[in-house]
Amino acid sequence: MRATSFVPPHDNTPTVGTGRRRSPMRGILAGVAALALLVVVSATSWYVASRPDPTPSPSVLLPTTGAPLPSLGGGALPGCLLPVQGGRCPAELECYGAADASGPGIRAPRVDCGGRHTWEAYAVGDLPEGAEPGDIADEPAVKSLCTDSTFMRTTLLLSTAGWEFEVLGSEGDRTFRCLAGKGRDALRGPTLAK
Repeated sequence: MRATSFVPPHDNTPTVGTGRRRSPMRGILAGVAALALLVVVSATSWYVASRPDPTPSPSVLLPTTGAPLPSLGGGALPGCLLPVQGGRCPAELECYGAADASGPGIRAPRVDCGGRHTWEAYAVGDLPEGAEPGDIADEPAVKSLCTDSTFMRTTLLLSTAGWEFEVLGSEGDRTFRCLAGKGRDALRGPTLAK
């Protein structure tokens, strides 16, 4: 005996979509966006491939020795790229021996920076007319130049911890120097220019 097949009566409920058609504009916009993306990627690839090789020329290379780099601002210290407010950076490394404080102001002999020394100059200034060189540390021009912030800016050091500061007047002219050190003969070689 054969089984009779059961066929349900026809239902008018749609089983696939409602018959709503998609707008052809949606397909066109997708195609335009894909084409724009392709143009941007192609143009970027062409630009990157056609640029010259970024190899530096030998005239721009900086020395890689342990010597300090030259300063663009005319000073011997690494932070002397810009002018110092109220003074200037030393034109060359200046190192001094132990200070003698007998009499007005301090005196310290200039010594070779290659050996042991007590002080290094980090800024140079000129006393204004009428200022007394004997009481140099109390002069407003000196107080505004020989500061922690000037020291950190000209040397590029981030802290003044362990450093001592002094002001050295000059005999015969109105120039003064802001000095930094770590104790008697505690510095070896150029320290602030590193």
